[in-house]
Amino acid sequence: MGVSCRNGGRFAEHSACGTDGSRNFRGAVTPQLIAFEDSVVRRHFGANISQWETDTGYHAYHLVNVIAVGRTIPMDRIWHEFARRPAPTIGTYNAPVKTGDRSIAMAAPTMGRGWGLPVPLPGGPVVHYIDKSLWALVNATVAPHVLHPGIIMRWFVRLPGSEVECHTVGRGITVLSRVNQAAGAGLARINETMGLEIFDELDMAIRAAI
Repeated sequence: MGVSCRNGGRFAEHSACGTDGSRNFRGAVTPQLIAFEDSVVRRHFGANISQWETDTGYHAYHLVNVIAVGRTIPMDRIWHEFARRPAPTIGTYNAPVKTGDRSIAMAAPTMGRGWGLPVPLPGGPVVHYIDKSLWALVNATVAPHVLHPGIIMRWFVRLPGSEVECHTVGRGITVLSRVNQAAGAGLARINETMGLEIFDELDMAIRAAI
């Protein structure tokens, strides 16, 4: 199971969202990015994503947003703002994060946008992993993060035109599925929705900074 949205999460209900059960979200996650993601999951969790996919509590989502327009904007400039905000965290880094840096992930997304209602969401510690050659980073959870074990991989790419797209892929399992499979599967679907909202707002903050 998975959800893929373009230009905004919005509870994954608008016309630019759809279900997508593929590992690479129809080619958006390139073989190089898959290799990076796999290496982090092995190193950090001693696991692999194929194992996660068999869990009833597995969740996955993919979000795409335009964060910059114009070929005159250097990729390093975009990276500076992008990697200063690797996740919704307490505070912002003065410089791009490096592999091994840690943050406390917390969020209060404005759910549904039209409601204007910020919803505080607990998070927890994450470790950042960087592959600047791919303009990519991975946030990997550490216990007692509420979504441990799980990862967020984020990267950006300049299109043949002038747009720069930011991609977010979230994956993980919910330990609740070990106790109650139906409840675990339900929480996994909620995770997909909430993740889309959280990282949509982060993308908008990066776009404003650029």
